[in-house]
Order: sequence, then C-alpha cells, then structure tokens
Amino acid sequence: NVGGIVGETPEDGTVRDSFNIASVSGRNNVGGVVGSNRFETHDYPSTILRVYNTGTVEGENNVGGVAGRDQYQTSHSFNLGEVRGTG
Repeated sequence: NVGGIVGETPEDGTVRDSFNIASVSGRNNVGGVVGSNRFETHDYPSTILRVYNTGTVEGENNVGGVAGRDQYQTSHSFNLGEVRGTG
C-alpha cells in the first residue's frame, strides 16, 4: 500500500484537504494520495474528501490517480497526473 500522502487509511479515518505533486510508485494498491482506503465495517468506514493528485502514479495492481484501492467513499477529489498500471 503506497500513497503520496498515506499508504492505508485507518478504521474510521478521513484523509481530507490534501494534495500530492510528487511521483508515486509501488507494486500493489498504489495511489496518488492514498494507497488503500479501507472499509472494515459499516461502523468504522474510511473516507477521502477534497484531495487531488498531479504527480505520476505507477504500479502493477490496483493503481489510481487518487486512490489505488478504494473500498468506501471518495468525494470532491480529482487526478491530473499520469497513471500507469502494468498488471
């Protein structure tokens, strides 16, 4: 889990009002801002809110401009960077 800001969101965690301009690379769950946005239970969801990425994101599996693997909610966020997946 590799992200420009955070590798994996914790239970009931929120990543908000953040941005990444650097290049990010890894193997699995690679995102410009968050590598993996978890959803363990309905009681403790994790969210991504008002973030953006302009850096290049490279990986093999689950690669995304904002989040590599997103299991719950992302809103008001965007990507302007290049995304390269090889898997």
